[in-house]
Amino acid sequence: MNQMSSNSQRVEEMTQELLQNPSSTFEFIQYLLRSLGPEGQQWVDSRILRAHYPNDAELEFAESIGARQIEPSQQKALELASLTNFFSYRKKLLSDSIPATQAAAILGVSRTTIHDRIKSGQLIGIVDNNVMKMPVWQFDAEGPNGAVRGMSEVLDALKCNPISKMSWLSLPNAIFGNQRPIDALRRGEMETVLREAQSVQVV
Repeated sequence: MNQMSSNSQRVEEMTQELLQNPSSTFEFIQYLLRSLGPEGQQWVDSRILRAHYPNDAELEFAESIGARQIEPSQQKALELASLTNFFSYRKKLLSDSIPATQAAAILGVSRTTIHDRIKSGQLIGIVDNNVMKMPVWQFDAEGPNGAVRGMSEVLDALKCNPISKMSWLSLPNAIFGNQRPIDALRRGEMETVLREAQSVQVV
């Protein structure tokens, strides 16, 4: 078992233990909700609060075809473990970010201007603990309005949520020689990056 699988299994085990204590569970979820921001809250609503759990007929059918059966308590533990992993991944994505106020100071504009550029898709930012965080890799002193050239076009082409956009842009991609799409964009490979961005359909 590799390190990642081992860590995921440990998270699931710890989550199942956590679910045995309703008070701890409530406090933990409240902490995550405050930290995850809108994207995380939407994830919780769709994946946990509105999660579908199999009824007796579905369980019987699953048993008849030899499918693995998961008890509702196990399902909840897995969903909460997934949320924990999502929380960890989100923090990693934002580790190289700065607050919008700092970005405004660097670019010499107001905080309102920064938020307007995020809203219009010229820049990308994610709310973290009530603070708008912005990855530093999107900035370029020689680019239009202080952003990497082609940034707004690529952000517009990516039809997915802000977390997925940030993830796609900042993770190594085999198509770009195992380099990050943002690095390819910095090299001026806008057409290639834009074409690949248009094929992304993560939600």
